[in-house]
Amino acid sequence: MTTFAARLMAGLFGAALIFGQTAPPESAVVGVGPFLHIVSDLDHSLEFYHGVLGLELSGPPGEHKFTDNPAVADLYGVPGKQFRAAVLKIPGSPMGIELVQWGEARKPKAGPTAVTLMLRRPGAVRTTLNDPDGFTVEVAPSAIAGGALVIGVIDASKAAALYESMLGLKSDQIRFTTAGNKGLNVPFPTPGQGMLRLFVRNIDTLAQSLKAAGFSVITSGGGPVPLPQGQRVIIFRDPNNFYLQLMETR
Repeated sequence: MTTFAARLMAGLFGAALIFGQTAPPESAVVGVGPFLHIVSDLDHSLEFYHGVLGLELSGPPGEHKFTDNPAVADLYGVPGKQFRAAVLKIPGSPMGIELVQWGEARKPKAGPTAVTLMLRRPGAVRTTLNDPDGFTVEVAPSAIAGGALVIGVIDASKAAALYESMLGLKSDQIRFTTAGNKGLNVPFPTPGQGMLRLFVRNIDTLAQSLKAAGFSVITSGGGPVPLPQGQRVIIFRDPNNFYLQLMETR
């Protein structure tokens, strides 16, 4: 297995948050994987997340080279494009971050985004930072290390109810706040956009339910695509322009 392939495997099958008592037994969602962040320039983003924030890289060391993976390109709805990626760990959280650069590096166009990454750290000084793509990271003091996503939506109560009813999703890793819709209503994948991976059962049934509820399919072909390792995956955009990647469990 090549160095990059090992990194990709670490990103696709990185640690999942198993819901346990948080999700009901009938929930389609059985775990939460890494938060995926589309970036303009992977090297610049690594300088921020690894160099400034001190997050540990996951996977073997070495250069993050481009790869040509048709299955992943179809998944993201950009057939024929190459990408490169890096995965970082969040201390105290199984969520992690996967940085993904599609195509050649470009000048970042920082702007408002719909998502804030919260990092909880013992002894930290409360700080708000913006990464090279304008993505907000808040560091807060806490007795227990961890991380969470705060998603700005038009109506937090409505969004939370939708995620609970459609996905059975209740987690302290994901929070909604009423802050207007700052999501980037631009073609996917565009730097600055964020996406959360969910591990699910009955992916075909769930995909049809999400379509009926107003979620838009991003993946080429409109249905789950198989990865070389056998899992089927699909990407959706929710009504607030936040993205979900559903990966079936086996």
